[in-house]
Amino acid sequence: MGGVERDMLTPPTVAVIGGGQLARMMQESAIALGINLRALVEAEDGSTGLVTVDKAVGAPKDLDAVRALIDGADVLTFEHEHIPAQTMEEAARVGVDVVVDSAGVSDEEQGNPIDRRAARVLRDAGYTVPDHRARQIRAGELGEWDLILAMTSRHLSVLERLADRAGIEHEGAPASASDLRSVGAPRICLYRDLDPEGSGDVPDPWYGGHQDFLDTLEVIERVTPQILALVR
Repeated sequence: MGGVERDMLTPPTVAVIGGGQLARMMQESAIALGINLRALVEAEDGSTGLVTVDKAVGAPKDLDAVRALIDGADVLTFEHEHIPAQTMEEAARVGVDVVVDSAGVSDEEQGNPIDRRAARVLRDAGYTVPDHRARQIRAGELGEWDLILAMTSRHLSVLERLADRAGIEHEGAPASASDLRSVGAPRICLYRDLDPEGSGDVPDPWYGGHQDFLDTLEVIERVTPQILALVR
């Protein structure tokens, strides 16, 4: 993971590969949050190109455009899942600071979109709901990540066993950003190991009601700044 020296008054730059409807909606939230969104768009007059000042023009397979997109960015994310392997490799080679992904430990929700109740809570809170589809994590990819966050202790146990079986050495929760970068092995820990109010499982709202989803969002909003402090 690379590092970008940053004045704390300078807003972070989030680079997104994809210039469709989702990226356009991300721009609205980025403005509200004080974040600079930089998008890779295939046309300047497309839906995202028209509303985004900071952009690179090209397709995801255009490595020159990808380099321009991620130059100086703090975080790289994707609007869709169909990203060429060479694009991912180039992002890693150039040294983009943060690549974010999400996966489950089982395949029971494979291919399903975000839960409609969770989507409602996110929209009501002013967040853009991603067009994310559930997938199951692969043991081999654990060694590709610097920080792997498990939502519950059961998930943590599964991830640790997967890493052990794959022969991937791993450590626990990092104490600081320098600690995270000083170890070559991935860090696998609970999401709430980074919670200033104490560790434990993130509450699972699946079998609950609307308030349970709100409670889960509260935990995520409390912990996310701690994660950003580690990886930026």
